[in-house]
Amino acid sequence: MKAPVNKDFLFTHFEGRTTPMQRQILREWLFEASHQEIYYEYLQEWEQLHPQLITNPEQAYARFQSQINRCVSQSLPKKQPNRFLTVKFIAACLTAVILSLTGLWTLQETIFYKTESTNYGETKSLELPDGSQVILNANTQLTYPRFGFGKTDRQVMLKGEAEFDVRHTENQLRFVVNMERDVRIVVLGTKFVVNARPRGTQVILSRGKVQLNYAYRQTRQSITMTPGEQVRLSANTPPQRSIAVNRSSVTNWKEHLYEFNKTPLPEVVNLLEDNFGLKVQLSPEMTTKTITGQFHANTGDELLKALSELYNVQIQKSGNSVVLKPAIYAAE
Repeated sequence: MKAPVNKDFLFTHFEGRTTPMQRQILREWLFEASHQEIYYEYLQEWEQLHPQLITNPEQAYARFQSQINRCVSQSLPKKQPNRFLTVKFIAACLTAVILSLTGLWTLQETIFYKTESTNYGETKSLELPDGSQVILNANTQLTYPRFGFGKTDRQVMLKGEAEFDVRHTENQLRFVVNMERDVRIVVLGTKFVVNARPRGTQVILSRGKVQLNYAYRQTRQSITMTPGEQVRLSANTPPQRSIAVNRSSVTNWKEHLYEFNKTPLPEVVNLLEDNFGLKVQLSPEMTTKTITGQFHANTGDELLKALSELYNVQIQKSGNSVVLKPAIYAAE
């Protein structure tokens, strides 16, 4: 008599304590689609109780792909080499590979989600599976599903700053950008820039229409933006809605250009931290200063040098820590 496949059975397997015969029973049980749903529900529950760490998720995913390819090549019917694999066969093969990797909690995220990221001072252009174009600014991370993106769902997670040029789909599938602090942007086809940093979120719409959803005073609220609009969100304050004065300058960072128009120096300090990882401290006299001009800089040091030469600023730098003072202090 075969052992029943229930929660206790699955948890025993997730812990790596099933016998070869039990694993064979499980493979046969998983041919049923409804059983696969049960399996992943219990897998998710077990993972939440037993989180584990994968130090190099991309290498782990490469190993996962290799095992899939090996499983398929070794399991093709010998008498019918040109026969297409059935959906059930592929599902069983994938399941067998996943079963061999069960217990690696963060690996499941790596298998089903891909993360693109940039270092300080780096930008990156990429195309999502649905054809949408994204340009990441420095110190930015974008995560999206590896499978089914653009067919049943288009959801991404953004930390940092990026420009999105979203492709319109025939099935009117919405595109959702999720951010921290429960902020999200919902679109169909449009072009916009998002800056989602720890201090707050800024959205500038170039064309089309987007819906910006956010939490304020423990309630969900939304704003429908039109082209040329700019919205700033920060914790515990109402949204600031305005017209973007110069929309083209918003994405100058793609060309490593930085344009300021009477910009308070503390805001420039935030940019140096977000894009280049510099921890900048201002002397009291510098906190009220503003900057106007356009600068080309590939590194934080280049931008600091331009500021010091044009605005008579003294720079004291040690590693990533920087102190800015008026140059008159240099003789002291």
